[in-house]
Amino acid sequence: MDFLASSYRVFKDLPSRRADYKHYSTSDDPPFPLKYCSTRWIGNIEAVERIISCLPHLRSYVQAMQAKVTEPQSSSYRTMKAFLDDPLLKARLSFFLTIARDLESFLTEFQADHPKIPFLYKALKDLLNIFMDRLFKPEVLIRQKNTSSRLALSFTEDNLLPRKAIDVGYVHTSNSI
Repeated sequence: MDFLASSYRVFKDLPSRRADYKHYSTSDDPPFPLKYCSTRWIGNIEAVERIISCLPHLRSYVQAMQAKVTEPQSSSYRTMKAFLDDPLLKARLSFFLTIARDLESFLTEFQADHPKIPFLYKALKDLLNIFMDRLFKPEVLIRQKNTSSRLALSFTEDNLLPRKAIDVGYVHTSNSI
């Protein structure tokens, strides 16, 4: 969340930084990060998709700024720069995007003007099953018949899928990083 918010703030209302970003980017018309709000998951899917496509441009911008004598000193720039050093940043953002997409239909359905409480239990149960299927071994989940017993499962090696079998989602972008 800090990376998404900082990346937007680095260029917000600063024409000189926006010009530098365009100048040092890997394309003629690079996309700019979109505003991110930690309380609006539905609107943030587009912001995460955009930031994934911005990663190569942001990295080239930071490299160019490091070569300059006057590198930006704002906290948002330092935060963005620190996150760009993480080799797993794209994977983390892609996982975040996968979870946000799973939540999107739930959040959209329950932002209604009419009462939806009678449907809340089933929707939450389905959402819980989606997330648990990503992490837990199928035989462990089969043994836990009801929702309360599934919620009581511990995150031990005996219950969890091996790392290579965990479903972290998939995001395809045309940009290579």
